Amino acid sequence: MRALAQRSAQAAKEIKVLIQSSTAKIAIGAEMADQAGHTMREIVESVRSVTNIIGEITRASGEQSAGILEINQAVRQVDEMTQRNGALVGEASMAAMALREQAEHLTEMVSVFRLSDRGPQAMSEPTLPQLDPAPTDTRDASLANALAAA
Repeated sequence: MRALAQRSAQAAKEIKVLIQSSTAKIAIGAEMADQAGHTMREIVESVRSVTNIIGEITRASGEQSAGILEINQAVRQVDEMTQRNGALVGEASMAAMALREQAEHLTEMVSVFRLSDRGPQAMSEPTLPQLDPAPTDTRDASLANALAAA
């Protein structure tokens, strides 16, 4: 019986050591689980931060795209204006050449006329026709007076 009691005591000691070891391992496991949970929360927060940054980049890219479209449209308009101005310059040049040709032609036509060396002669005053001194109607009299005054 003694041997049985010793074996029982020995087994109890071994069980106690196993329980203490298991308890320590469980505590270490719980600590590791807490650390893993904390790390997972940090990872989730980092993913949220990255998602927000990507959203901001997406918005900024959209704004840049809109700005580039506006710039492209402005460049297109400037190009169209430049082409129109070029066409207008061409038309103005052609009109100037036509006017030069017309001026040369008119100069040739006017060159046949000669002016005297004395200068322009004085022109006599135009004479008005003589009106009848005794009008028959008062309307005729006011008209005759108006013409005589002129």
